[in-house]
Amino acid sequence: MKIKELSNLLNVSQKTIRYYEDCGFIMPLTQNKSGRIFRDYDEAAITQLKTIIGLRKLRFSIDEIKALFAEPEKLAEICNTHRNNLEREIGVMTDRKSTRLNSSHCIVS
Repeated sequence: MKIKELSNLLNVSQKTIRYYEDCGFIMPLTQNKSGRIFRDYDEAAITQLKTIIGLRKLRFSIDEIKALFAEPEKLAEICNTHRNNLEREIGVMTDRKSTRLNSSHCIVS
Protein backbone atom coordinates (compact mmCIF):
# COMPACT_ATOMS: atom_id res chain seq x y z
CA MET A 1 0.00 0.00 0.00
CA LYS A 2 1.31 3.45 -0.91
CA ILE A 3 1.70 6.22 1.66
CA LYS A 4 -1.24 8.25 0.33
CA GLU A 5 -3.56 5.23 0.57
CA LEU A 6 -2.27 4.42 4.06
CA SER A 7 -2.74 8.01 5.15
CA ASN A 8 -6.35 7.92 4.00
CA LEU A 9 -6.99 4.51 5.55
CA LEU A 10 -5.65 5.47 8.97
CA ASN A 11 -6.80 9.10 8.86
CA VAL A 12 -3.34 10.48 9.64
CA SER A 13 -1.08 12.71 7.61
CA GLN A 14 1.72 11.41 5.43
CA LYS A 15 4.05 13.49 7.58
CA THR A 16 2.91 11.51 10.65
CA ILE A 17 3.63 8.22 8.89
CA ARG A 18 7.10 9.44 7.91
CA TYR A 19 7.68 10.55 11.51
CA TYR A 20 6.92 7.03 12.75
CA GLU A 21 9.35 5.73 10.12
CA ASP A 22 12.01 8.12 11.45
CA CYS A 23 11.32 6.81 14.97
CA GLY A 24 12.10 3.31 13.68
CA PHE A 25 8.63 1.87 14.23
CA ILE A 26 8.11 0.82 10.61
CA MET A 27 10.32 0.15 7.61
CA PRO A 28 8.44 0.31 4.31
CA LEU A 29 9.78 -1.27 1.18
CA THR A 30 11.11 1.46 -1.10
CA GLN A 31 11.46 1.72 -4.84
CA ASN A 32 13.46 4.31 -6.71
CA LYS A 33 11.77 5.32 -9.94
CA SER A 34 13.21 8.12 -12.02
CA GLY A 35 14.98 9.58 -9.00
CA ARG A 36 11.87 9.50 -6.79
CA ILE A 37 11.45 7.20 -3.81
CA PHE A 38 8.15 5.37 -3.47
CA ARG A 39 7.20 3.70 -0.21
CA ASP A 40 5.19 0.49 -0.03
CA TYR A 41 3.70 -0.65 3.28
CA ASP A 42 2.96 -4.31 4.00
CA GLU A 43 0.35 -5.70 6.40
CA ALA A 44 2.85 -5.84 9.27
CA ALA A 45 3.60 -2.11 8.91
CA ILE A 46 -0.10 -1.29 8.69
CA THR A 47 -0.83 -3.30 11.86
CA GLN A 48 2.10 -1.63 13.63
CA LEU A 49 0.84 1.82 12.64
CA LYS A 50 -2.68 1.02 13.85
CA THR A 51 -1.21 0.01 17.21
CA ILE A 52 0.90 3.17 17.45
CA ILE A 53 -2.02 5.42 16.54
CA GLY A 54 -4.21 3.70 19.14
CA LEU A 55 -1.56 4.09 21.82
CA ARG A 56 -1.07 7.77 20.94
CA LYS A 57 -4.84 8.31 21.31
CA LEU A 58 -4.45 6.88 24.80
CA ARG A 59 -1.75 9.52 25.38
CA PHE A 60 1.22 7.15 25.39
CA SER A 61 4.42 9.02 24.62
CA ILE A 62 6.75 7.98 21.81
CA ASP A 63 9.26 6.81 24.43
CA GLU A 64 6.61 4.68 26.15
CA ILE A 65 5.63 3.13 22.82
CA LYS A 66 9.28 2.41 22.01
CA ALA A 67 9.64 0.72 25.40
CA LEU A 68 6.51 -1.36 24.76
CA PHE A 69 7.83 -2.57 21.42
CA ALA A 70 11.36 -3.12 22.70
CA GLU A 71 10.27 -5.07 25.79
CA PRO A 72 6.76 -6.46 25.34
CA GLU A 73 7.17 -8.50 28.52
CA LYS A 74 7.06 -5.20 30.45
CA LEU A 75 3.60 -4.33 29.09
CA ALA A 76 1.91 -4.43 32.51
CA GLU A 77 4.63 -2.33 34.15
CA ILE A 78 4.60 0.31 31.40
CA CYS A 79 0.80 0.47 31.38
CA ASN A 80 0.67 0.83 35.18
CA THR A 81 3.20 3.66 35.07
CA HIS A 82 1.21 5.33 32.30
CA ARG A 83 -2.04 4.95 34.27
CA ASN A 84 -0.42 6.44 37.38
CA ASN A 85 0.84 9.40 35.37
CA LEU A 86 -2.64 9.98 33.91
CA GLU A 87 -4.24 9.76 37.36
CA ARG A 88 -1.74 12.31 38.67
CA GLU A 89 -2.55 14.59 35.73
CA ILE A 90 -6.29 14.23 36.40
CA GLY A 91 -5.68 15.16 40.04
CA VAL A 92 -3.78 18.29 39.04
CA MET A 93 -6.51 19.30 36.58
CA THR A 94 -9.23 18.68 39.17
CA ASP A 95 -7.38 20.85 41.69
CA ARG A 96 -7.01 23.63 39.10
CA LYS A 97 -10.69 23.45 38.26
CA SER A 98 -11.64 23.64 41.93
CA THR A 99 -9.32 26.59 42.48
CA ARG A 100 -10.76 28.45 39.49
CA LEU A 101 -14.33 27.76 40.56
CA ASN A 102 -13.59 28.98 44.08
CA SER A 103 -11.79 32.06 42.74
CA SER A 104 -14.60 32.98 40.36
CA HIS A 105 -17.16 32.41 43.12
CA CYS A 106 -15.32 34.87 45.37
CA ILE A 107 -15.17 37.48 42.60
CA VAL A 108 -18.88 37.18 41.77
CA SER A 109 -20.03 37.31 45.40
